[in-house]
Amino acid sequence: MPLTSGGGSDLRACISHIKRRSPVFVISDFLVEDGMRPGLDRLRLLGDRIHALQVRADNDFPDGGDEMTLMDVENGETLAVTPTETDRKHFKLTLDAFSASLENYCHRRHIQFSHATPDIPWKSVLTHHFHTRGRTS
Repeated sequence: MPLTSGGGSDLRACISHIKRRSPVFVISDFLVEDGMRPGLDRLRLLGDRIHALQVRADNDFPDGGDEMTLMDVENGETLAVTPTETDRKHFKLTLDAFSASLENYCHRRHIQFSHATPDIPWKSVLTHHFHTRGRTS
């Protein structure tokens, strides 16, 4: 739940709006330094039905060669870069490691975790999540 347009996500801001033991779905890229882990932990205090769906677009990082401008949508900072093929591979490895760490974190805390990509319809994403990760009740 962004505090303002373009602001950082703060799951703790949601807590007063959630009834105890209600199923909670967090849909995010989770691409912040702490992976939103403190907020997920706070949500866990409300009950045991927390679901985390990480939206990832593996093609977010283009092939090397052309200059591009990166913008942090959380704080608006921009940076001009010219990525190489090595940069693209490093990005993919780093993103994969981050996602694996987040998935492991969720698993250890009994948070139902799934990956999603923007090209898959949400109905399919949720059906797959429930089928492989369990129902909310």
